[in-house]
Amino acid sequence: EKILARKAEKARRANAIFDRFFPSLAQTSSTALFRTIPLPGTSGHGQEIESKAKAAGVSICHSDRFSVKPGRPDSFLRVSVSSAPTLTHLRKGLEIIFRTLYASQKQK
Repeated sequence: EKILARKAEKARRANAIFDRFFPSLAQTSSTALFRTIPLPGTSGHGQEIESKAKAAGVSICHSDRFSVKPGRPDSFLRVSVSSAPTLTHLRKGLEIIFRTLYASQKQK
């Protein structure tokens, strides 16, 4: 029981960090292990977005990986908030994702 309580608390803290970077996607007291970031208009460009993030030091999954129908309008990134070894690593990774996405949007 104590182990589950510690894991749930770590998940809440990880989700709170995610919510600071992406406040429009905030969830109340979430213990989710994965979060999604909507990326409208990026269907078919998943590999490019994943490659940019990977070059910056972060592994992410674009919804193109999960889609059975190419060209879906509801594209997103799936971000694991539970796989970083520490919350400091998570914070740094989310900062990289935020900068990568913001830079991509500015170029459009």
